[in-house]
Amino acid sequence: MNYIRKNQSLFLILLFIFILGFSPVKDTDFGWHYRCGKQIISGNTPCLKNTFSYYLSNYQAYYSSFLSDLSITSIYDYGGKFIGLSIFGSVLFVISAIFFIFTFPQISIFISTFAFTLIFWLSSGVLDLGIRAQNFTFTFFIIFLYLLTKLDNKNRSKLILFPLLFFVWVNTHIGFFIGFVPLGLLFLQKLIERKNQIKVFLILTTSFLATLINPFGIKIYWEIYRHAATPLNTLIAEWVPPNLYMKVLILTSSIFVIMLLRSSIKKKLFIILILLFTTILALSARRNVPLFWTVAFYCFLQTPFSLRHFTKKLDEKFLAIFNSILITAILVIGAINIPKTIAFDISWSDYCSKGLYGYPCQAIKDYPQIYGNVFATYEWGGFLIWQKPKIKVFVDGRMPAWKGEDNKSPYQTYLKIIQTQPGWNETLRKYKTDFLLISQGTFLDLLLEKEAKKFNWQEVYRKGGVVIYKKIKNI
Repeated sequence: MNYIRKNQSLFLILLFIFILGFSPVKDTDFGWHYRCGKQIISGNTPCLKNTFSYYLSNYQAYYSSFLSDLSITSIYDYGGKFIGLSIFGSVLFVISAIFFIFTFPQISIFISTFAFTLIFWLSSGVLDLGIRAQNFTFTFFIIFLYLLTKLDNKNRSKLILFPLLFFVWVNTHIGFFIGFVPLGLLFLQKLIERKNQIKVFLILTTSFLATLINPFGIKIYWEIYRHAATPLNTLIAEWVPPNLYMKVLILTSSIFVIMLLRSSIKKKLFIILILLFTTILALSARRNVPLFWTVAFYCFLQTPFSLRHFTKKLDEKFLAIFNSILITAILVIGAINIPKTIAFDISWSDYCSKGLYGYPCQAIKDYPQIYGNVFATYEWGGFLIWQKPKIKVFVDGRMPAWKGEDNKSPYQTYLKIIQTQPGWNETLRKYKTDFLLISQGTFLDLLLEKEAKKFNWQEVYRKGGVVIYKKIKNI
């Protein structure tokens, strides 16, 4: 009977996680990821060069996300469009939960399910934006932690799983490099202990070599350097630090776990260092918050306190109560989440107006004459790449870590123009901009609304918060 209840619990857990992660697709980068995947399916070059923007048109980025692009495009085209992608995102979330539970077999599934749900809740605004390339890194990182727990296993055939994981990871999302920091720290720990250092070194080496199997080879690490060297936390919303409340919670949790480990610092050096590493990542950018909470729980379970209090299994009575709680949560959250996500995914008007940013859907429908080089609101870049493939945009979500004029991020050049800083019109003229497709009320719109002709622009559309200006050609 206990065995049956455990199987029921696992099924209910996975169903609960599926419903919890069933989120609408709101990622503003969806458009260019879709277009890159479309190129792969069509047999063309899979976004090896910049073909979408007219600014930095010859720029070579070394960003490899071909597997995620291909999966996103294939599911959208052949698997139910946005609803299919929401289902796919849930499945990826379920895979994360499975490996999360398997990573901690010493504790009850009730505790690991609660912890995973808590991570999702604490990562609001990061994990609940629907399927995106970053979600793959969250899943792969949990699989990576699971493999770390199996390192002491005498079955050496499992060692091949590390390079295999990194091979898939590097061709899915640039966040793969995060896995090398724990591996390096673990190697340091094994050197101190003089135990299994050769095994960890082989894993580290073969995993690194596996990451070189991508269209850009070793240059993929140059792209990582570009991201690290660019102050993205001052430019892009998801790269900004978390709010004060979350910062305090992260710091408090990190200090608490380290204090619990203080009696065995030498033996737990690896644990402490990866906790500090992910603490720094989370404090620097809110997109890294899910990784911190995952590692914090992983590290907490290595403490003497958790070993004494959190390794007991639930008896049959508690399993029955747990199942009842899960069923209630499934019914309540499902009744809220499923209809809301489906309604968003099937409604084009909702997608255009109720996402993270409103899109100019009506504008490009009402004014189909737009062509050539289009300077558009930054958050609309990916959307236009998807919906208007014959035009070229100025900037989009691929480009914040690129280097443009005066070695600045393209996003900074975009701000210079949209804020009408000195030289804004000369920059537009230099790059032969044909149209402006921007939000009403921006500095650029407020200036051109009154003096468009002075700067050789003509307003041709204004409706629903969107305005279009056309370049007046010199005679």
